[in-house]
Amino acid sequence: MSRSEADAITGHRAGTSDETGTSDETGTSDETGTSDETGTSDETGTADETGPIASVAGAPAVGSRRRIVKLGGSLLTRPGLIEDVRSWFADAPPANDLVIVGGGELIDAIRTLDAIRPGDPAETHWLCVELLDVTYRLARSWFPEWNTVGADESLEPGPAISGEPCCPTLVSVGSFYWRGSESGLPESWETTTDAIAGWLAIWSGASELVLLKSCEVDPTESLEGLADRGVVDRAILGLADRLPPVRAEKLRQSRSAKGSEPS
Repeated sequence: MSRSEADAITGHRAGTSDETGTSDETGTSDETGTSDETGTSDETGTADETGPIASVAGAPAVGSRRRIVKLGGSLLTRPGLIEDVRSWFADAPPANDLVIVGGGELIDAIRTLDAIRPGDPAETHWLCVELLDVTYRLARSWFPEWNTVGADESLEPGPAISGEPCCPTLVSVGSFYWRGSESGLPESWETTTDAIAGWLAIWSGASELVLLKSCEVDPTESLEGLADRGVVDRAILGLADRLPPVRAEKLRQSRSAKGSEPS
């Protein structure tokens, strides 16, 4: 990413730790049982109240429309993931996209160990948050054409920058979520990257939050209903009145992936 692009997106955060991200997996389990990937509902929150959005004929201008995309951790082992994600962005309406990645099986391993020998909930939460930098770095190698915001940088709060979007920006959770942040999210397994993506949407003044999942999602089901079924974490409900519109969907297999990968 060029210096001008980086300056427009990030700034230095004083006195905070690189590891203060949060875990896709530190909660009701974005990646477990009911599937991290089943997402949340379009009906969540009051929407565009998190930042000024320029509009033309009632629709946000492309250059100022910020979209948060959470790539669920349970998708990470899918053989055709890279092609599927690229296809999703190619088909999606243009926007300034910020992408975070769940922890998948890395966090599941900590969950298993914690069930056998329980530790301090907050310390376990932040340990999982640190592990999210591993999946961020893996995704950075999978999508080298994307811009990036690392854990040693700080995302500037506020609405999207102007200008036409060129490619998504992959964001380390540690660049916007750390100990003592104003998110108010529980420091426990109750919080997964569903809620963390919700906090990023609020923090950045996004106009939409998309949760990409590995299982089918009923688009008519409420956010609370999805939380009751374990499809999304319950911590996101505490942010609902500040969230932009939330859309959850199954990440579909692209045509190229269907032709080259086993189903």
